Amino acid sequence: MNGLLPSLGAVALFLAAGLGLAELVPSIRRLPWLCRLGWAYLLGLAGLAGTLYALSHVCGVPLRRPAILATTAALIALGLFARWWHGRRPAVPRRPLSGWIEIGGTALLAFIGLGLFADAVTDPVTGWDARMTWGVQALWVQDAGTVDAPVLQRRNLYVNHPRYPLLLPVAQVAVLEAFDVPPDLHAWRTLYTTCFAAFLAILWEAGRRWAGRRPALCAALAAAGVPALTFFEDSGAASGYS
Repeated sequence: MNGLLPSLGAVALFLAAGLGLAELVPSIRRLPWLCRLGWAYLLGLAGLAGTLYALSHVCGVPLRRPAILATTAALIALGLFARWWHGRRPAVPRRPLSGWIEIGGTALLAFIGLGLFADAVTDPVTGWDARMTWGVQALWVQDAGTVDAPVLQRRNLYVNHPRYPLLLPVAQVAVLEAFDVPPDLHAWRTLYTTCFAAFLAILWEAGRRWAGRRPALCAALAAAGVPALTFFEDSGAASGYS
């Protein structure tokens, strides 16, 4: 077990930051709630991890719980201010599911998503890149408290992809530090499975706009049925990448 509460908290941390950032983007504020949540999560993942990276690299801020929680709170506060400034959000028309095809397809998507989440909560990551590259680099960054960990800069040490930008490893560190998770518990795995859920939500809404509801549902089901995007341990939502 990777810890249910830290796993849920990991998603909530970045979703909360992303909901704040989403208030700054008018086109996202007008989207239906499910698609808006998808964009908000991706914004939070990129925004919070990117801000922490910049604070660590440029300002020397240590990647510890106070800095992580303060940065998250600042992004949330920024969103609350933006919402107050813009006033009430325009009403978005609701589009309830209709017919057994849409209900059944949505239930199947939810079943696949819950399966990925259950796998992330109960099992450690098994992919090579996740265990030997990005997970290791996240532990180096956590140990040093900075994205400029000495082990990443020493020329006499071999490091896989030493110049590849550390974004999701920084997100892993944020989870481990914010929730005081031991390094051998991969509570950050839910970050990746939720990325896939966000992708499906965005794909559904984009497909609905361009082709209609049924084709959008078929596109989401087709994407959810591709192993390389779901349970494949080296590239899918069940893996861990940068």
